[in-house]
Amino acid sequence: MKKVLLTLSAILLMTSCSKESLEGVSVETVSVIAIVNQSPQGVGPDYSSKSVNRGASIYDWVSEINMTFTQNVTGYVKSEDFVLVDDDSGVDNFLIDNIGVGENTITATTKTNSQPLFTTEHLTNGKNNISSKLSEYKVLNPYAKYYTESLTQNILATEPNIVNLNFKTIYGRRITSFRWADDSYYKNNGYANITFIGEENTSNESNIVGDDAVYHYWSDNDSYNGEKVVIKVEVYNSNDVLVKTFTKDIKIKASTSTTCSYLITDDELFSSFAVDVTFQDWIEENCTDGCEDDNDSNSTITWDNNVSLTSDITIGANTNLVSNGGINLNGYTLTIPNGSLKVNGYLNGGGTVNYCTTLEATHTQNSPTLTKICN
Repeated sequence: MKKVLLTLSAILLMTSCSKESLEGVSVETVSVIAIVNQSPQGVGPDYSSKSVNRGASIYDWVSEINMTFTQNVTGYVKSEDFVLVDDDSGVDNFLIDNIGVGENTITATTKTNSQPLFTTEHLTNGKNNISSKLSEYKVLNPYAKYYTESLTQNILATEPNIVNLNFKTIYGRRITSFRWADDSYYKNNGYANITFIGEENTSNESNIVGDDAVYHYWSDNDSYNGEKVVIKVEVYNSNDVLVKTFTKDIKIKASTSTTCSYLITDDELFSSFAVDVTFQDWIEENCTDGCEDDNDSNSTITWDNNVSLTSDITIGANTNLVSNGGINLNGYTLTIPNGSLKVNGYLNGGGTVNYCTTLEATHTQNSPTLTKICN
C-alpha cells in the first residue's frame, strides 16, 4: 500500500459515442474506462458492474469510490459509484458511460467500511502487556475518508484520455496508553482518575492504581487534522485528597496514526517511554512530546480541608503546597523538596516539615520541627 496519499492512476479509453440532451441542449457523450494501476481487460458494454476488484494501491478501509464528471460548457453531470470487493467477484476496471465530450471538471470521494470509535479501556495489572495491546489497536482499520481536488480535463471523442486522480484525507488517528511510573509514590499510596475530553465525546473516568494500564483509541468523524482531545489526570492520595491535576492536549495529524505511551509521575505532567510495536502501512508515528516543556515553573497544590498525615509524604518536585484547612503532622514528615509551604490555619507538630524556599503558617502548635533543606 502507498503512504500519505492514496493514488489512483486512471487511464480513460474511449469506447463509444452517443448524444444526450440537457434542457434542450444536445450533448455529445463518450463511454470511458478508468483503469486503476493495471492494464485494461474485459472492456466493453458488457462490463458495467459497479463491483470492482480492489487494486493493490487502495487501502482496505476504502469501501466505495464516487467519481463525478461535469461538462463545463453545458453543466451536464455524470456520476458513478463503485463498490470495492476483495473476492475477485467484480470486474477489473471502472467503467463510466455517457461522459460529456469536451472540458470536464472531475472530482472523486470515497466511503469507509470502518466504524467510528472513541473508546477507553482499563486493564487491571496491565503494565506488562502494553506493547501487545497497542499492537491490537493498530491492526484496526482507521476511520478515514478520502477526496480529490477538482481536476479540469478535456475529454476527447476520438483519442485515449489519461486522468490521474490523487486522493488525500484530513482524517487521522490517536492511540494512547497510561500507567504509573515505577518510582511514583502515589502508585501504591493513592490513585489517579483519567478522563479523555473531546469536542463531541467524553470518556468515563478510569481509576488507575498500582500496575493498572489505561488505553484510549480515537478514530471517528471528529478525528481530522488539527482537532484535539484533552487528557485530564487527577492524582489523589490514599486519603482521597486531590494532590494534583494534569492536563495535556493531543492533536490529530492528517493521514497519520500517532501512538503515545505515557508514564504518570509524581512531579511531572507526563513522561513518555518507548514501546516496541508493529506499524500499519499508512503513516504511523510514536509521539515525541515529553513533559519537559510543560513544567517550566513551579505549580501549586491546594489542600482545602484539614489533612492529618498517616505516613511520610513527599510533594512532587517544582511544586508549592497551600493548605487552607490546617495540617496535623501526627508524628510524620512532610517534605517539599523544591517548593514552599503556606498553611492558612494550624500547623500541628509532633512531626517534621522539610521545605525549600519559604514556610508560612497562621498558627503553629506542639512544636513542629521546621527544616529548610535548600539554600
